[in-house]
Amino acid sequence: NADYSSKESRLLLDFEVGKDVGIGLFGRNSTSFLAAGVRFAHFKMTRQTNNLQKTEGIHFQTSQFRTYTWPGYGTRRRELWDTLSANGSVAQNFTGLGPSVQWEASAELWHDPRGGGVSLDWGANAAILFGKQKKRTQHQSSITDDCFGSHCPAAGDPLMSTGRDSATRNITVPNIGGFAGASLNSTNVKFSFGYRAELFMNAIDVGFDSRKSSNMLLHGPYAHMSIGLP
Repeated sequence: NADYSSKESRLLLDFEVGKDVGIGLFGRNSTSFLAAGVRFAHFKMTRQTNNLQKTEGIHFQTSQFRTYTWPGYGTRRRELWDTLSANGSVAQNFTGLGPSVQWEASAELWHDPRGGGVSLDWGANAAILFGKQKKRTQHQSSITDDCFGSHCPAAGDPLMSTGRDSATRNITVPNIGGFAGASLNSTNVKFSFGYRAELFMNAIDVGFDSRKSSNMLLHGPYAHMSIGLP
């Protein structure tokens, strides 16, 4: 039994400069945009376990006592528990900066002669992020051996243990992503929606007592609106 909680935060910032390339490559009124720049990423994850109560083992102790009837002795057995009580937390984060490239394209599906229409959008991006991976852990535990009864975490002679640890590593994180969606266009307004995914390879150390790098996958629907000035 335990109380468990976790929190995550993510921040991505991009600065890019690009130009139109291959205009008309995918049909009339299609666009193709290639950009290069710099991407900054910061990920933070915190996990905490409170009031952990765990039974490490259950065994039995027997003893004999004298009686005044045959066979002259009796046997008594009692149940003994080995228990663990603990609290612990681990905080991991990654901060990185590096070069990035992005390609976005759009192909018109339907054209309104009065202006606007519907288009299919897609794109892909890649980056190499150089940064630091940090982890900080702390724990407090109490082990009780041979306590009597089923609810005895505070009984017996507990063995207390506390600890703190931190680690910082310089790492390189490859990042790839992409999106697909559609746009509704009018004369001066464009509304786009679709689905986007970003993968950051081995960005987070999710281990507790040892290192265990894990990918960070961000994905979900998106929507945005652009307004042009006449």
